[in-house]
Amino acid sequence: MDKKSNVPKSENSLTLKVVLDTIEKQFTSLWKTGDNLDAKAISIMGFNGIIVSIVFSNYVNMVLNQLLFIIGIVFLLAALSPLIYSLKSYKFRYDPNPRGLYKVYKDNEKGKCNKDLRDIIPNLLESHENNLEIIKKKAKMMNWGLCLTYAGLIFFVLSFFAKEVS
Repeated sequence: MDKKSNVPKSENSLTLKVVLDTIEKQFTSLWKTGDNLDAKAISIMGFNGIIVSIVFSNYVNMVLNQLLFIIGIVFLLAALSPLIYSLKSYKFRYDPNPRGLYKVYKDNEKGKCNKDLRDIIPNLLESHENNLEIIKKKAKMMNWGLCLTYAGLIFFVLSFFAKEVS
């Protein structure tokens, strides 16, 4: 018996431990990725807010093309919608239930259910796939917000250099 984990030392239990540790690392990685995406979305929203406030406070009179200026502002403001949506909180799935897992480990110590530990792995993989989909949704919305921000900045900058056609 391994004194640290109370799992019998065998090739199968070591392999199972490696699999479970790998899945745990993936869950942690997904948590960090979700947090990083939220931080990026907040930063982009703050950047958009600063640009819009600077524009309205100082540079409205310097604009050569009002239409491009308005389009740029609309894009910057439209970028806020997917960015806010990307901040929507989702319920991450984290299987197995710790209490149920504890029972499996206790039974495993008694030699009753070594098979149950293997039965947990499909649930863990399903949870991982579910959580990965959440991260993909967040990333997609953040990317849309970033694209709209870029488009808004391009139109905004062009409004200072392109004269209106009369």
